[in-house]
Amino acid sequence: MYDEYNATTKAMYLISRLFPNVSITPLEKFEIERTENWATVGNAYFQEHASKPKTIGLALYDSPVRQVAWIGEKYIEWSDHSAGNSPSVLTHNEILKSVSLYFLSRSFVSSVYMYAQNPAAFMSATYMDAYAKARTDAPLLWSAFKYNPLAYPRAMAERFGNLVYYQSESRRALGVNKQADTGQTMNLEGILQD
Repeated sequence: MYDEYNATTKAMYLISRLFPNVSITPLEKFEIERTENWATVGNAYFQEHASKPKTIGLALYDSPVRQVAWIGEKYIEWSDHSAGNSPSVLTHNEILKSVSLYFLSRSFVSSVYMYAQNPAAFMSATYMDAYAKARTDAPLLWSAFKYNPLAYPRAMAERFGNLVYYQSESRRALGVNKQADTGQTMNLEGILQD
């Protein structure tokens, strides 16, 4: 959207994108190792969503138990492994409340279509190697999280566009903020701020 609608996009806030060949910190090295692990053994859900969105969507559509199994494991895997222990707010109850939104709003099927509509965004080495700056100077805001399954160091985000804000949750790893570092589950942790 940032690149495709460059004339009308006023700003973009991202938490993900892949870029090769940048200098990284030790924390970013940890994040990239998680990305490599995701690419080799953690992306079966992605392949299913990208190639068979109707199959997985309809298989889970009418079953809250199957949705909890499918989505809940990702909350647990993509979160600080101390989640559920004080002071983390990522409890099983919070995971159930979040997954319930998919079931009660009947939105799981539509939520997987973004993978099918843009499967190369995360997976194509050629796409990543050939990536160029977006065709807009609209402000770009970015957040990076230690336990996100895909890593996005600042040096990578700077290549994407007019980066005016970058927040790394690395301060949590340094003990500055004791709240769990959550990656994809930041909405449950109260990390997002206005």
